[in-house]
Amino acid sequence: MKRILTKADGYGTLFTLLLFCGFAAAQKQPPPNPTIPREITGQLRVANSSTGPSGFLVILNRGTGMEVDRSMTDSRGRFHFANLYPDTYQVIVQQRGYRTISRDVDLTAMPAIFVNLELVPLPGARSESSPASGVVSAKLPANDTAREEFAKGQKLLVESKDPKGTSSGIAHLEKAMKADPAFAPTYALLGKAYMDQQNLKAAEAVMLKGVEADAKDFSLQFFLGVCLNQEREFPAAEKALLRSLEIDPQAFQAHYELSRTYLAMNQWQNAEPHIEEAIKIEPRFAPAHVVMGNVLLKKGDPHAAQEQYEEYLKLDPSGPFAAGVKSMLEKMKAGPTPP
Repeated sequence: MKRILTKADGYGTLFTLLLFCGFAAAQKQPPPNPTIPREITGQLRVANSSTGPSGFLVILNRGTGMEVDRSMTDSRGRFHFANLYPDTYQVIVQQRGYRTISRDVDLTAMPAIFVNLELVPLPGARSESSPASGVVSAKLPANDTAREEFAKGQKLLVESKDPKGTSSGIAHLEKAMKADPAFAPTYALLGKAYMDQQNLKAAEAVMLKGVEADAKDFSLQFFLGVCLNQEREFPAAEKALLRSLEIDPQAFQAHYELSRTYLAMNQWQNAEPHIEEAIKIEPRFAPAHVVMGNVLLKKGDPHAAQEQYEEYLKLDPSGPFAAGVKSMLEKMKAGPTPP
């Protein structure tokens, strides 16, 4: 989280601007009692088929809308989230050519839940399993070696509890990438692993290589944009995030991330329509309301900004940005600093 000094309608104060934290909020949370771990395991299938698609992005949000983790389906279409708080969650799958899936899961009483999810193709839509622009982008690696290495790498990253396990997972994914250079999900998962290590340059290089293999993969373009934001390469981040929205215009997190890119470039006018769209698509996504508040302060409307900050606290009162938002509200209610 970066602190940025700004002035808006007489308010000379520090306020928390949500930048460069696309994955910080996505770190796995330790359970309050380590003897009672919470976890979600799931199976994703395509409707009217026994197929379990590999390499599909699955997002886990808390009930407040705050993202807490990401996973990618393995070679059988399975995914797994572990080390979670007792809380309510949403499991979300957004894939071009299919209806968005959003499944509510309650882990307040049960330590583990298994969920079955079914992808339903949109009428007349072209699914992501179709080859694109002559590049084979099937949702399974092209050969046994690549499939085996991808599955091993993903399993190690999901189950890793130390840097050694993460490094081993990365090594297997690098082998999978060499065995099948056209399989985009390998690049996305490998890039995310490097980002989790804060090795941003390696993450950027891998995802740029992945984009060369399949420029129409949403996860690659989105993760690349988040990575470039963290590197403060804002014009390049803008391009990647705009491409991700061309692929999936309903991806609220891409709208959210792009709005932060524009705020970092001091272009609140460009940020506003994207953060409005993010809230329209998913009003329970709490961090979007803080960004909307920041945009409104830039716009010179502190009253409306205050309402957005209060909405964030209503949705996620103990969230990672709650302390900064509360401090900001106290200063706003105290009135402008006298000249």
